Amino acid sequence: MNTFNLTRVAQEIQLECVEIFKGSTASGQESNWLARPYSLLSFIRCGTVETCLGMGASTKILRKKGSILYCPPNVPRRNRILEPMEFTAILLAFEIPSGVGLEFFWEIPFVLEDNGLSELAERLYELRGRTEVNCVLERREILLHLLRLILGQSIPRKGNSTVFLPGRLAPALSVIASSYREKLEIRNLAAMCGLSVQQFQILFRKQLRMTPSAFLRAKRLREAERLIVLSDMTLGEIADKTGFYDAFELSRRFKAAYGVSPSHYKRNVP
Repeated sequence: MNTFNLTRVAQEIQLECVEIFKGSTASGQESNWLARPYSLLSFIRCGTVETCLGMGASTKILRKKGSILYCPPNVPRRNRILEPMEFTAILLAFEIPSGVGLEFFWEIPFVLEDNGLSELAERLYELRGRTEVNCVLERREILLHLLRLILGQSIPRKGNSTVFLPGRLAPALSVIASSYREKLEIRNLAAMCGLSVQQFQILFRKQLRMTPSAFLRAKRLREAERLIVLSDMTLGEIADKTGFYDAFELSRRFKAAYGVSPSHYKRNVP
């Protein structure tokens, strides 16, 4: 396993703070199951909450003041508030150009030590909405620092390279990342990599743990989710911009992936 190179990350990775907010919740409340295609950093400023991760509550974490939770993309979670809680939450997009997330290369713990994370989160909150050049640059520096602190507590996954674009699949992954809105044929993607369809599918599943079709669909859903939450576009307009046939197909795929309809998802706090 090669040593993780932060300089390479800075050059290759797409870092984005999708959303940052503060909130409070009364005791006795229990949220619905919710999964989002972004990494979540959640800081408990006061109170007590039991967080369940994975459908069926496969992992339960009791969180109190000072607790920092990291929830990977697309992992269902639910909170049960035991004492009135105040929190800060950050939705983060840490991706390489191919659309592969950090979790493919690193095992990131659900519970993180602070080590300066909360201080960075507060500064990031102060910078929200600021468009001055120095603020934009400072936000990126903070995100890089957050990334370094998170990966400093993480373990490289055995058998996975820290090379950010899997070499043989790089042409196909780059096309998926840039042209996911278009109709992409598996045979054409395979040909770009100099592979037969069968070889391409086998290698894809081996390296990325999913089929090419599932990977493309996940990319489209991530982009659709972003527009559903952050824009006022209709579902039909979003479907057209993200490669789905129509609003019905997008709604069906979305509910299958996230467990709720797009409209319900938009109304719920992450």
